[in-house]
Amino acid sequence: MPYGYVVASNKCCEVAKNKKYIECAHFSVSCKLCPRNTYSITRSVLHNNITNQIQCHDCVNGGQCLEGILTAKPNFWGYKMNQSVRFLQCPRDYCCEENDCESYNSCHGNRTGTICGECPQRMSESLFSTECLPNHKCGSDVVWPLAFCFCTAYLVFFLYHEEIVKFIKKLAFPSQRRQENRDPSEPTQNSSSKNSGMLKILFYYYQVVRLLKNSIGWHKNRTFNDRIENMFSKWFNFIVLGISSFECPFTDLHPVDKQVILHSVGYILLGFLGDLYILTGSIFLLKHSRRSQRQAIERDISATTMNQTPRAPTSCFTSRIASAFTYISLLMYASSAQLCLSLLHCVPVGDNQVFVP
Repeated sequence: MPYGYVVASNKCCEVAKNKKYIECAHFSVSCKLCPRNTYSITRSVLHNNITNQIQCHDCVNGGQCLEGILTAKPNFWGYKMNQSVRFLQCPRDYCCEENDCESYNSCHGNRTGTICGECPQRMSESLFSTECLPNHKCGSDVVWPLAFCFCTAYLVFFLYHEEIVKFIKKLAFPSQRRQENRDPSEPTQNSSSKNSGMLKILFYYYQVVRLLKNSIGWHKNRTFNDRIENMFSKWFNFIVLGISSFECPFTDLHPVDKQVILHSVGYILLGFLGDLYILTGSIFLLKHSRRSQRQAIERDISATTMNQTPRAPTSCFTSRIASAFTYISLLMYASSAQLCLSLLHCVPVGDNQVFVP
């Protein structure tokens, strides 16, 4: 019998006189459609005059029942529990988003698996969407050069952020530049702290904006300004930008790998800065061992600078590295928190816990 129907049999039988067989004088079978707002996910079967006793269940939240057939509502995914179905709400663009889904566990596009959280075999997750891409479209040759340029731009910005901020201020506010030239009495340390404060405010603002947008949800049809804001928000949150060449960097990319790659920018920068600090320190120690007189010169310089007004150690490259390391460590807390929370986000499905990005 098709889904949504129940088989009912009615018979009048008795044992023959010789007790070797059963005689049925009357036997009837009827196929009844499940009542309104009920469903059945198991076919009714009649075998040797015996039915499998299928019952119609009441329609549950997250599903819609039409003529005994259960289908999912938009953004819901169902799973079997005995002969009934339970529904879970899906992440955006994971499950069926139409009003006429094919079944109770329909997925968006070609996604599959529990809560549509996986891609089929020989397909990979896209970094910037929920699409599943064929493996032959992944692993482009330009991924690593672009990633190197992307990380280099970050490093240059944080190593020389004071100079970059001053240069931008001079271009954006030429009148303020003239005023500073007329009144050069402002200490350098105050100007440096102001630039540092502005940079932190800018980072914190876009980090909060992204958290709010993720909690409320991004609109599908976004304007050009929204896309620019989203790009800046990703940059200030140390998240990989949505460049088409980065869409599928590796084959057979899974949801956990996807989350780690998206939030790995800050950790890669810290690793680069650590290597750069070790390299710079090694070169300094090598030169220092060859020139023993430099110790005395450094003591004289340190003795003379102790009585002067402290200033930002922009002249020493190792100090720049330490400053950049501190900045990135403090500013990447939002990205690290999102990564940890996303990796801990599991949904109970029956007796199992399933990871959902």
